[in-house]
Amino acid sequence: MKSVTENNHAFWYDEQLLKEPVEKAFDAEYWQNTGKVIGSATGRGTTWFVQTETVAAALRHYRRGGLFG
Repeated sequence: MKSVTENNHAFWYDEQLLKEPVEKAFDAEYWQNTGKVIGSATGRGTTWFVQTETVAAALRHYRRGGLFG
């Protein structure tokens, strides 16, 4: 597990799974600009499905009171 702090944000992640810059990994625009968005869904906000170097992942803004599932 690796830990990075930048601009008053803390990130904990598995560097075996996330090879992309963690500071950009939670930015939908980063994934759009790199052409790695493989899908999206809407509901209470947009979920972006992205292809990282190692796995397919979902990027979604967490809304308090519900679980992603």
